[in-house]
Amino acid sequence: MSQVAAARAVALFGAMALVSGTVGAALERGWPPASDVRAVEAFVQSNRSAILGQSMAFSASATACVGFFAGLRFWLGGAADRQPVLSTAAFGGGLVWASLQIAGQALQTGMALASSGSLQPSVLWAAWALLAFSNLPFAAAVFATGLVGWRTAACPRWLSALAFLVSFASLPLSLGAVIPTGPLAPDGWLTYALYPTAALWLGSTTVVAWRRARAARGRTEHP
Repeated sequence: MSQVAAARAVALFGAMALVSGTVGAALERGWPPASDVRAVEAFVQSNRSAILGQSMAFSASATACVGFFAGLRFWLGGAADRQPVLSTAAFGGGLVWASLQIAGQALQTGMALASSGSLQPSVLWAAWALLAFSNLPFAAAVFATGLVGWRTAACPRWLSALAFLVSFASLPLSLGAVIPTGPLAPDGWLTYALYPTAALWLGSTTVVAWRRARAARGRTEHP
């Protein structure tokens, strides 16, 4: 795959992931504290349609991100694969992240479809643990992407710097798997504040890839 074709794939799949992720975020209703299982069950019963729609949207976004990270693997690594280890690590981390995200959404779907009174606290915490732990491979993938871009100059330096910042911002989110209360809990204010940073990086990378692909097409049509 050429770098131009890879940039187009990044732009296409990135846009798909952003649209699906935006739909999922719009369906967020603000979960009650995870420690109050009865409140969570009442919330799930009252917001079943929104939760199911959100799970579908976020799963679609994670699936699109597989193509996004695959495109990055070739775009930033280059046709000659100048950074094979880092570019492969970026794709591998993205693939693991997407898998954990979909698994977490599957458990959330199961909670939404469960009958009243059947919600198990262990299932609730397992779902949120999967979503929280997924931030670890995501942080690794984004950091590797930034490092490849920095070394190869395949993307602007500011985009690589943003990738570094987002990777470090994603690490604290993994603590939501073991912290039931406080700002980094699944329903904590800091959790909600840090998650949008990933969308910022995804959107910025998508725009840069689209511009690079468009510029390359213009040079081909007007040599």
